[in-house]
Amino acid sequence: MSKSISSDILDNRVSRIIAVQTALVLSKNALVSSSIYILKYNNLLNILILSILVMIYLMFFIKNIRAIKFSIVSFLLVFFIAISILLSFFRYDVFQYSYFVDDFQDFLLYSLPILFIIPIIKDMSILIKWFYKSSYYIFFFVILSAFIFLFSRDVGYASEYSMSFGKTAIVPTIFFISKWFKDHKMIDLLIVLILLVTIIVFASRFPILIIGVFLVIKFVFGSGKERWLKIFIIIFFGLIILMFLKDIAINFNNFLSLFDIDSRTLRYIINNNLTYDSGRELIHSSLTGYINNKPVFGYGIGSSYVLLDNGLAHGFYYDVISSFGYVFGFLFLFIFSIITIISFIKTSSRYTKELILIFGVRFLPIITIQGSLLASAEFWIIIAITIQVLARVKFRVMK
Repeated sequence: MSKSISSDILDNRVSRIIAVQTALVLSKNALVSSSIYILKYNNLLNILILSILVMIYLMFFIKNIRAIKFSIVSFLLVFFIAISILLSFFRYDVFQYSYFVDDFQDFLLYSLPILFIIPIIKDMSILIKWFYKSSYYIFFFVILSAFIFLFSRDVGYASEYSMSFGKTAIVPTIFFISKWFKDHKMIDLLIVLILLVTIIVFASRFPILIIGVFLVIKFVFGSGKERWLKIFIIIFFGLIILMFLKDIAINFNNFLSLFDIDSRTLRYIINNNLTYDSGRELIHSSLTGYINNKPVFGYGIGSSYVLLDNGLAHGFYYDVISSFGYVFGFLFLFIFSIITIISFIKTSSRYTKELILIFGVRFLPIITIQGSLLASAEFWIIIAITIQVLARVKFRVMK
């Protein structure tokens, strides 16, 4: 067997594992966000998925250990993360806080393994193709969850909207938008429209912001000779939508009311409250007050859950600053930004660039309003991709 074929086979195996892992975790998240009855089994489902993934990873490493070349950077990074988390555990009894437990489980289930195996991949086109495939399965569970959500509203759980649902639904939406720009298939565009409707009806507002930013980037900076025409079209239709946004929202809301559906997002548009922060300013102000007392080193990973008494930081930025302080927190974010930009510039693979864009756009536009260090899987995936890129750039230079 030739070396190139062996490399393709290994890339397919790794990419398939990541796709299966993504589909399992996000499908579970969609289901538990739809009903309080399913939510009761969240911990059990997490244990089940973790058991399945452990077996998958063990079988993979046993079968392919000789073909794998690990990046020393991956090991050092995971070691640093493990030490940082352990040091935080000694400071606080963080496991008594349910939100921390949920986010930590998600980190163990998804983000931590990603740091190890994405750098193994050589051809990122294989990974993105598997992400496209897994998006169909996630789409099915998002729609299933939407129907469950619709018929379980009377139980008092997430009766208006679900942030978790939106966080899950945005994943296949962005991948199908990316796929549509690549293949120009109407089925992909139709799926995007269906997902967009479910997000408007059942999710919070931040997925719409992500979709808007991604579409603008794809239209403005995408390949093609009609670049200025695309920019003109975006501006034209953008202005039309802004001018008639309230009327569109009222008509759509009236249509949904025929089915006894009340969209929180549409209600905010109608009442001119689209920029309402849902109390985030108070949360950020409270957390900032604590950070000001320890501005240099912060309180350690997981501290925001403790400082807010089992509350959420509602912002990756605020969670990072709480964990590392202003000095090391800004340094942490600065280094992340630099290595991401360098990786984007250095890579010659348009598929790698597309993946950095996909996960970057799901993360950066909402850095001050959503997410945390442990729960932002997109951040860790970008880190893994940058390791993959920089390790190969270094290898080519040495070679």
